[in-house]
Amino acid sequence: MARLNLFLLGAPRVEIDDKVVELSRRKILAPLVYLALTRQSHRRDTLATLFWPEADQRGARASLRRELHILNSTLGTQWLETDRETVTLAPNAPIWVDVEAFRAHLVAVRNHDHHADEACGACLEPLTAAVTLYQGDFLAGFTLSDCPEFDDWQFIHADELRRDLGAALAKLVQLHRERGEYESAIGYARRWLALDNLHEPVHRIIMTLCAQAGHFGAALRQYEECQRLLDEELGVAPEAATTALFETIRSRRFPAAELMTRRQDDRMLGDLSIIPLAKPQDDGATHEEASRSLPEPSGAQPANQQTIPAPHHNLPTAPTRFIGRAKEMAAIRQLLFADPSCRLLTLFGPGGIGKTRLALEAATAERATFPDGVWLVELAPLSDPTLVPQTIISALGAPEGAGGSTLATLTNYLCTRQALLVLDNCEHLIDTCAHLADALLRNCPQVRLLITSREILGIGGEATFQVPPLAFPQRAQLLALDQLPHFEAVDLFLERARAVLPDFQMTAANAVAIVQVCRWLDGIPLALELAAARVRMLRVEQIAERLDDRFRLLTSGSRTARQRHQTLRALIDWSYDLLTLEERVIFHGLAVFAGGWTLAGAEALYAPPAAEQRTETALSFAPFEVFDLLSQLVNKSLVMADRRQGEETRYRLLETIRQYAQDKLLAAGNDTQIRKRHLAYYLALTEAAAPQLRGPVGVAWLDQLEAEHDNLRVAFSWALTHEIDAALRLAANLLWFWHIRGHKHEGRDWLHRALTAEAQVRGVQPLTTAQTPSRAQALYVAGFLAQMTAELNRAYGLVEESLALWRSLGLAGSRGCAYALACLGAIALEQGQPAQAKPQLEEALALFEQIDDLLGYAETLSALGNSALAMGDYEQAQILWEKQLSLRQQIGDRDGTADTLSHLGTLAFWQGDFHRARQLYEESLAGFQGIGNRWAMGFTLCALGEVLQAEGSYVEAVKRYQAGLAFGRDLGDNHVTASAHYQLGRVAWAQGDSAGAAQSYREALRLMQTVGHFGGAAKTLCALGEVAWVQGDRDQAVRHCEEALSISRPMHYQLATGAALYGLAKVAQQRGDTARAIALLQEALTQERTEAAKSRAVWRRALRDPWGIPRFLEALAAVAVAQNEGTTAAILLGTTDSWHTAVRYMRSPFEHTRRKEAVAASQAMLGESPFTAAWATGQALSLEQAVDDVLAACQ
Repeated sequence: MARLNLFLLGAPRVEIDDKVVELSRRKILAPLVYLALTRQSHRRDTLATLFWPEADQRGARASLRRELHILNSTLGTQWLETDRETVTLAPNAPIWVDVEAFRAHLVAVRNHDHHADEACGACLEPLTAAVTLYQGDFLAGFTLSDCPEFDDWQFIHADELRRDLGAALAKLVQLHRERGEYESAIGYARRWLALDNLHEPVHRIIMTLCAQAGHFGAALRQYEECQRLLDEELGVAPEAATTALFETIRSRRFPAAELMTRRQDDRMLGDLSIIPLAKPQDDGATHEEASRSLPEPSGAQPANQQTIPAPHHNLPTAPTRFIGRAKEMAAIRQLLFADPSCRLLTLFGPGGIGKTRLALEAATAERATFPDGVWLVELAPLSDPTLVPQTIISALGAPEGAGGSTLATLTNYLCTRQALLVLDNCEHLIDTCAHLADALLRNCPQVRLLITSREILGIGGEATFQVPPLAFPQRAQLLALDQLPHFEAVDLFLERARAVLPDFQMTAANAVAIVQVCRWLDGIPLALELAAARVRMLRVEQIAERLDDRFRLLTSGSRTARQRHQTLRALIDWSYDLLTLEERVIFHGLAVFAGGWTLAGAEALYAPPAAEQRTETALSFAPFEVFDLLSQLVNKSLVMADRRQGEETRYRLLETIRQYAQDKLLAAGNDTQIRKRHLAYYLALTEAAAPQLRGPVGVAWLDQLEAEHDNLRVAFSWALTHEIDAALRLAANLLWFWHIRGHKHEGRDWLHRALTAEAQVRGVQPLTTAQTPSRAQALYVAGFLAQMTAELNRAYGLVEESLALWRSLGLAGSRGCAYALACLGAIALEQGQPAQAKPQLEEALALFEQIDDLLGYAETLSALGNSALAMGDYEQAQILWEKQLSLRQQIGDRDGTADTLSHLGTLAFWQGDFHRARQLYEESLAGFQGIGNRWAMGFTLCALGEVLQAEGSYVEAVKRYQAGLAFGRDLGDNHVTASAHYQLGRVAWAQGDSAGAAQSYREALRLMQTVGHFGGAAKTLCALGEVAWVQGDRDQAVRHCEEALSISRPMHYQLATGAALYGLAKVAQQRGDTARAIALLQEALTQERTEAAKSRAVWRRALRDPWGIPRFLEALAAVAVAQNEGTTAAILLGTTDSWHTAVRYMRSPFEHTRRKEAVAASQAMLGESPFTAAWATGQALSLEQAVDDVLAACQ
């Protein structure tokens, strides 16, 4: 029986019976790897979301189905078990995975019953086998850039396996060293070092082993290599222990291996026997932490030389497991312990963030570095600053001086000592601590200080490190349950919850709530511990629901904790009580900001109105005072400052602190005044931005509005119930922000709420002249956004009402009239009513010219170009769009420029110049990307896919359609999403996948009907009718086509009408009703000819439309075959063949089959020579001549 081998340690490789199997795409290999490593059944929906996160569920499932089909076709069907809902590896299939074998060897070692330091020969074999299997990191070189959740899963497994390898190599070093096999031990130690070549303990191990083996030169070279790496990578010198070991070896005071006692040997090398082998799926420390836990080689002298006594300390034993913080520990080590120039590091951050625990862990890890001890000094209980030096002396156990100051006694005691002082909780004694630290730095050159404080000291020589919250997942629903505990905040919550409820488990039912708790508490460790303590009384879902009132909920912390750590409110009270009166006033007001703010925003909040008197408690400060007070709040860890290269600094409050400040603002009675100023600032900001958004600095303004989006939401919500005119203006000012940045649905909702609220407030009273512009503009913007989301009927009504209001203002409303008219014309065009659109667009154009509004003029030219294209007048469309392109570039309108390039691409496509169309669309796409217009990017990607499909590049076309679909889904825009689904249906149809086409068409139809895009719905119904016909469901085909006719005929949408008639004709022919088939096709051709009589340009477009005349003629050829009129069939087929060659249209497999059958039947009827002659006659005819001949024959 065949065996499947999966090699995943290193570059992934698949073999069947030792023969390599090539898989063509990574998306085929990735599900196989995921199934192999998890060894469990997975729902198709879960796999589809994991590997196609940007696609909708149907599209993702279809992609999964396709990849699994290819996988089964390539490997054989015996390896997977699938049904409609689930996929799993076949449980009894012979599948070998190197990762499983690797872990099995390590489990065997861990379970072997012997003392940890015994040189067990039985363990040697499985350990050697395990490290031999490890040919590289898990899936080395393999990534799925569009699947972030899979990449996270891969990263987690790779990290675990590297840790396992490190532990196995350490054990092999120990075993070979115990057996006197130094060469083997050195080899494994070097491989261990390769995992992290900056880790000095392993360098020292190699130095020791080389010396024990008598390779003193190699030992010294290892030191030089260590020295070089540390200097190049970190700019630091080796640690004292490494240098001491180097001197020992260089002076040959290192005893030969055979003369060393076991005790000396252990001191030189470190007791490697205590290294644990990591369990599979273990959530333990990172490799760096695991290797750091080893006793480091001390470089000690032989037994007959003096040894240094073990360092002493007063650090407490941690009562709970230290969770996460690997990056923070590494940063502290690099800042304070690896950099000889730094001797003072302040860990600062808000209360409860974990500063103390982090400092204690960092200090504990460095105890061996300080011969004179590591000493914790707890300052939280002190209220008298003069007691700080004495408290430190007491912690050190130093003798008290006979005279002089306690500070002098302290510095005299420490001036020659090499010690680490951890001063915990300095914020309430900040001045005293700053002076004391400065004195120690100046007088005690070998003392280092690790400070924790909510406020930095602000002295020379101080390095600072802001302690961040614990990491938490952003979205739980896209992560596997077993991945969530890898996030520090989740891990802490689970551990603390189990401390009060031992059987507490994270499940699929409560995982989302746990993540919500972690997010809403900002990953603050103390807050998470207080929340976890509530699981004894409440379900996690109930805890999450109650976090709006978190200060009441999160109480009753540990009885042994400091009082200020027993409730969430007390935690912040401690910091608040240290603020000055002015700092408190500023702090209160900052609660109104959402999503952060800039210095200008804070200054506007506290800029005093002219009539307001400055008093000690007034809400008014000079700008320089606001900056100074804000800086103080940053220094005291109540406000976070986010600084990014090249960007303005933004400030923010953690949500827990923001709610605290909000309570204080309400209690102070200043909420209304502050919110009025907040609204005034953001209204002024949008009014400044509005005229700039389509100009040369538009992107900068758009970025600023994006950064302030949450504040705009807060300002609008307040304005709705307090200043309705401001709400109307604020929502309308953001028109181009809503449009360009893909927030159309939100903008539409704002305007609906504002317009409704304004009408309710005004009641039956007519609008005043002062009120009219705000409502008129809001109606226009609401209509424009409704048009952009394809709600055409609603859009027309809104803009029509806006036009009436603008006209009521006379000359003062001219600009508003012009924009409303241009929008009405564009909507009418989309509704298939060019005759109605033309006068509206022409009136708008004249008004824009009159008021010299270049942007509006260009917008109207764009709509007129669309009208010309719809009528088939390519020359006029080209003239109009090139003219508007020049205008767009003149005024610096990047969005409009990209839009015009897209229009020109459409024109080139209709003219059959696919190469130019592709170039223009790609240039347009780059322009939209540059300004962040994701909505337009979605449409342009679909248009680009249409060009690629026309060229026969189906795979590339699908990529563009799926990318467009992802944009539409991300934006919640049904118009973009419907367009992408429709195009995916077309490409599936073109490749012969009728089921896939039907699925995409149905989804497109649903969305088009939802948004009222009736022309698109009619066209899609025709496509569904054709699918039903191919699938043999004639009745369904008729129903689809008749429904399409009921929509397209009233709106004079000829493309859909012709397609529906064509579909009905095919069913009639198949049912043997050739007379009805001929009549329907005659009607379709007659309508095309009637429309063409209106304009030569329209006829030219009709002749290039693959959905129209060419298909009608081929259907008539099929009817002619059925009536034994072989000559007529051959002529028509020859004509359409000539057309297909000219326009390079790619037939679908279904069309190709039907055409091939008709050609063969005609050829059989006529014989070779007559058929060839008739074919040649047809090829000589133009499509236009063929239509005229057919219509004449029918008459």
